[in-house]
Amino acid sequence: MRIYKALLQNELIILKRFAFWLPIFQLLPVGFVIAPYTNRYDPSGIHYPESIASVIAFCGCMIGVAMFACVNASQSAAFEKTEGMNYFLFSQNINKLIYILAKATVPIILSFIGEILPVSIFYLSGLYAPDSRLEIGLLMLSILGVCLIWTLISILCSIYIKEVANMGVTSFGLTAAVLVGLGALILNCTNIIIPIMMLLSTVLILFLLAYYALKRKEEVISFERMD
Repeated sequence: MRIYKALLQNELIILKRFAFWLPIFQLLPVGFVIAPYTNRYDPSGIHYPESIASVIAFCGCMIGVAMFACVNASQSAAFEKTEGMNYFLFSQNINKLIYILAKATVPIILSFIGEILPVSIFYLSGLYAPDSRLEIGLLMLSILGVCLIWTLISILCSIYIKEVANMGVTSFGLTAAVLVGLGALILNCTNIIIPIMMLLSTVLILFLLAYYALKRKEEVISFERMD
């Protein structure tokens, strides 16, 4: 528990450095939810069937809240790399499950905070016709899943990508690719269980990959110390 508190304290310190930008990032999911509705009245905008406007807003809400919640995860991974903390973290035999949990705690909490306003707008504003596939439980679960995916990808990027400048772009791009796939499943599946299972499977696979990568990194650094 002491190790978890120490790692979480590090995440909170990094969060304080970027807390000023959080209200701006909170505007992103709100804008992503409203944009598909307003674009239907813009003759110069991208045209799409009105029936998928709610799905676009649904996915926009997910990625917007994830950007609000996971900016800390990306910045934390970059900070550890630039400050040379990786060597310390991977040479102290720190439990990797605790490390991942500490990394995921702040994004999970921020996701619950960040989803309140955009989710309320999506379901209470009446902008979109009700769609039985887009239940509030699915949206909240999907937001949590996307935040975990982004966090786990950030951990993997911090291990395998050398250039810090590319870490944030790569983690965002890979998360967006997962989100596009999830949106395609929602559009083409009447059974909502399939997208949920795919989302949970992706989280599980990335968790196992991140855990393996962390253990492997520790073995390499330990070997270097023995020399």
